[in-house]
Amino acid sequence: MNCFATTGRWLGVAALMVALSVPALAQRDVTLRLNTATLPDTTLPSIFNPDPAGAGIAVRGCLEGCADNVSTLPGGETIAWDARTTLMPDHEGGDYWSIDFQIPDNQKLNFKFYSDQAESAGIGGWEDGSNHEIAAGTGDVSLDLHYFEKGDDKPYDWRPFSAGEDSIAVWFRVYADTESASNGGIDLDDENLVLGVRGNFGERGATDNGGNTINDWNGEDAFDLQTLQLSREGGPVGDALFSGLAKYPASAAGQTQSYKFVFTSDGGTSVGWEGTIDNRSFTLPSASSDTTLHWVYFDDSRPTPDNLVDSNIRFTVDVSPLTSIGLFETGTDNVQVRGGFNGWDCPEDNPDDCLLTQLPGTATYVRQFPLRAAPGTELVYKFFLDFDPTPWLTVGANIAPTWTNARNGATESGTGGFSAYDVTTLSRWADPSAPVFDENGQLTRVTQ
Repeated sequence: MNCFATTGRWLGVAALMVALSVPALAQRDVTLRLNTATLPDTTLPSIFNPDPAGAGIAVRGCLEGCADNVSTLPGGETIAWDARTTLMPDHEGGDYWSIDFQIPDNQKLNFKFYSDQAESAGIGGWEDGSNHEIAAGTGDVSLDLHYFEKGDDKPYDWRPFSAGEDSIAVWFRVYADTESASNGGIDLDDENLVLGVRGNFGERGATDNGGNTINDWNGEDAFDLQTLQLSREGGPVGDALFSGLAKYPASAAGQTQSYKFVFTSDGGTSVGWEGTIDNRSFTLPSASSDTTLHWVYFDDSRPTPDNLVDSNIRFTVDVSPLTSIGLFETGTDNVQVRGGFNGWDCPEDNPDDCLLTQLPGTATYVRQFPLRAAPGTELVYKFFLDFDPTPWLTVGANIAPTWTNARNGATESGTGGFSAYDVTTLSRWADPSAPVFDENGQLTRVTQ
């Protein structure tokens, strides 16, 4: 019998029993949630850089009494007051981040959130104010949502806005220094510049933070009555970031808010729209809640580059297909060009911004416009027919003519022709009693 082997085996079993009898270090779970909407920076992800890791959002800190400003946590992670930390929150979507980790019982944790991207942008990667603390104790900890702290020292659960018990609060943000906005004529140095949001706010019962009603975007109200006006955030990056709050009644929860960003420098006479994208939209959250919409580039366009050039662009269009059937009269009707470069409109007090000139004796209209853009920029535009505001004869289903004094226009169709929406139902006619359609319902004449 091998006594040494038997003795060794019993010693191993005894050592294992001792190890199992020693309790593991007690620990508690910690959950942190962060919102970066208060960081005056274009915090990633973005439409052109969808990887949130580029933001470099981290939790930096140390357990009380740590050596060399670094601690190893029960789960194996490292927390430090510098880049050695491995606590990197997960991106939940939009401005929201979260992280779960463990700390030992009865040990205090000091920490702050940090952004590599903000540090690189020159606005400081550290949160301002004093350190955050998780006091020594036992039991799991789940802290309230925290907004990245810049400026004065604030409580951990401070919020830049809040919803009342019977309302919903939504924070809008847009970065306006983009190629599309530049092509549309935005001047970020203009002291009269106003940037805002238009949408179906009236349908949703929305108000601004001051309680003023915001009307729907399809009305004829003044600019300030149908626009949620945003404020400039300021700073090296925030100078082109605009943000603002809309409040909704609790009954709007679950409904869709459609919207677009707009700007003006003349009180709304000329308005620059996001013209190359579909309407933006989101679903309103539950009552007594607030949410932030992640910042976007104006018109989902790339940031304005440093290599802008000044060019003269000549627009030309031939409307003879319409003059030949009497739907357009040279000399009395006008042709405009509208696009992102002029705000998709043609204000009466600034026709030089859009109005084309007829070449004498032809049905061709031309105009040269000065534009500033980066080389290779794609400009989106359409031609618009501005008919003389004489009465139009409206022909109903019973071929009974009625008169209307509405001014009508027609835009270019996607196939390159003109789809004057009045070709089959509207025709200008000097004599209301004259027949417009034959017995088969076919258009016979449309000339005056």
